[in-house]
Amino acid sequence: MNRYARALGLESTNFANPHGLSHKNNKSTAADIGKLACIAMQDPIIRDIVNKSTYECKGRDIYDEPRDYLWTNTNKLLGKGFNGLKTGVTPAAGPCLAASYEKDSLHLIIIVMNTKTMDNRWVEVPKLALWAINRLNKLCEYFAENQLPNGQLKAPEEENKKDANTDKKQMPQN
Repeated sequence: MNRYARALGLESTNFANPHGLSHKNNKSTAADIGKLACIAMQDPIIRDIVNKSTYECKGRDIYDEPRDYLWTNTNKLLGKGFNGLKTGVTPAAGPCLAASYEKDSLHLIIIVMNTKTMDNRWVEVPKLALWAINRLNKLCEYFAENQLPNGQLKAPEEENKKDANTDKKQMPQN
C-alpha cells in the first residue's frame, strides 16, 4: 500500500495496516487525502458507493460463510450538493471529513481535520465550499476582463502602462 501511495504522489502518507483504523504509524496530510480523494472520485464504482446513504453487498465472513453486509453512510452532507466521500475520527486527527461537492461542471474536494466537534464538520465544509465557489467566480471574472483576443491574459505591466498614460493625459501640463 505504501509503494502504491508513493506512486500516486502521496508523499506524506504511511499506512501501518490495511483497514485504516487508528494506529500510531498511520499518518497522512490534508493535501495527500485531497489527492487520494480526487483519484478515488474518478472511479464510477467508488463515486456510486460514497454517494449512497446505505450500501449493501454480499461477501464471506472469517469462516468463509456467505454474509450480507450493510454500511450506513455517516456523511450528513449527502444530497445537499455533496456526493461523498469519507468521514472519520482518530485520536490524532480528531473529527475529519473528506468531502466531494459537485454542481454542473464544478467539482470540489474539501478536507477538514481535527474540527472542534463531531458536528462542526457539517458546518465548516459548506462554508469552505461557498468560499471556494466565490473565489473561483472572482477568478473567472478577472480572466474574462483581462483576456486578449488571442486567448492570453494581459500582462500586468500593460495595465500599469495604460493607467500611467491615462493619468498623464488627464494631468494638466505646465
